[in-house]
Amino acid sequence: MEEIDRAMAWIDQSPAHRAAFDHVEQAWHGPQHGASSNVAPFPQDTVQTSRGRRGWRHGAIAASLLAAIILPLLFWQQLPVKEKYATRVGEHRTVRLQDGSVVEIGGGTRLSVEFRRDGRFLSLTEGEAMFTVAKDNRRPFMVYSAGGVMKAVGTAFNVNRGNDGVTVGVVEGVVQVRMDTPHSESVFLQRGSEESYSTVTGLGPVRQVNPDRIGSWRTGSFSFIDRSLGSVVSDLNRYAARPIYIDHERLKQVHVTGTVTSDGILEWVQALHQTIPIQIIASEQAIHLRAVPASRRSRGKAVAEHS
Repeated sequence: MEEIDRAMAWIDQSPAHRAAFDHVEQAWHGPQHGASSNVAPFPQDTVQTSRGRRGWRHGAIAASLLAAIILPLLFWQQLPVKEKYATRVGEHRTVRLQDGSVVEIGGGTRLSVEFRRDGRFLSLTEGEAMFTVAKDNRRPFMVYSAGGVMKAVGTAFNVNRGNDGVTVGVVEGVVQVRMDTPHSESVFLQRGSEESYSTVTGLGPVRQVNPDRIGSWRTGSFSFIDRSLGSVVSDLNRYAARPIYIDHERLKQVHVTGTVTSDGILEWVQALHQTIPIQIIASEQAIHLRAVPASRRSRGKAVAEHS
């Protein structure tokens, strides 16, 4: 590439140019842990006179501009780059990708990242993440999850992969969502828009929601409106101290609405029997939810503790 050829020619013009660039490059990447610096000091003759000081300043400025141009170019020349991230239950991790994008990864999440010259490709195989995308019109930011594809350029959006599909919510910018099949139609989500899809139902209707609610898991709050109990429990299990199991399939399809905090999951579960005819059996290892037959339903205590 011409830009790289010109930059390398500038570096080779003098030891001062090389030293200036080496210093900027080290500042860009940061020192390696446990490694000594290999950066040579600036030549003394560049700082002895006012003319030398001007030359050093000009060289440093040029090197700074060069670093801003050449280092990203060199990064894209070294592609493909692949990374994998995984979090434990209850863990919240923030990572900055090499293109400058930021990903906030929720508990119990698995995410793989691949940067290629033609784009940035991520795969969310489990869990939830918030993506704040660095703008790059030449290299689209693509997230694949459960048979669907999300495409974004310079935006912020949340992706939640549950046990019955994927929900995408946009905090800023525009995100294109489609199924990962030939000739699939697309929907375009803007700020405050949310959409769910699955391989069974395809793309669902676009919903308008409070943008502040999107990605609220980052502050330990989980809000859900008319969602199946199975999908809600799937989300909460990424943060619950004890796993929650629903022992009857039809119980998973019951829809619920509410808000839960990460430190109030047990209390929320224990209150479910007030609106749903269920039996809650809790032990030190797990919590089980079971449907109560109509003949046995009562308003009595529905929580049984077993050691």
